[in-house]
Amino acid sequence: MAFVVSKKLDLAFLGEGWQAAFINFSLPSLKESMEQDLPSEEEIQADPKKYTQKMIDFAEKHFLSGEGYNGTQLVPLQASDIQEMPTIVFVEATKLLMGAVDPKS
Repeated sequence: MAFVVSKKLDLAFLGEGWQAAFINFSLPSLKESMEQDLPSEEEIQADPKKYTQKMIDFAEKHFLSGEGYNGTQLVPLQASDIQEMPTIVFVEATKLLMGAVDPKS
C-alpha cells in the first residue's frame, strides 16, 4: 500500500518577490527514507559532493510542482531548477524531505 502525502515548501523567506513562491514535494515513506543509505558524517566530510548529489537526486525525485521568482514575475519550476536556486532552498528542501520540519506547518 502506498500513501501519497505532499508538503509545500514556502519560499517567502527568500525575500521580496518570493512571497507567493513555493515548491511542492511528495514526502518519502519511512521505508524509502531508511533505504536512502545516507552517508556517515565522516563520509560526508570526505566526499561532500557525493552526498550533495544524492540529496539533489532525492529532492528532484520527490518534486511535484512549484513557482519561483525570476526578478519580474512568478514562473513555473521544474525539478532541475532546485540546483539553480540559492543553497538555502536546497537545505530547507532536504530538511522537509527528511522530516525535520514542523508537520503542522
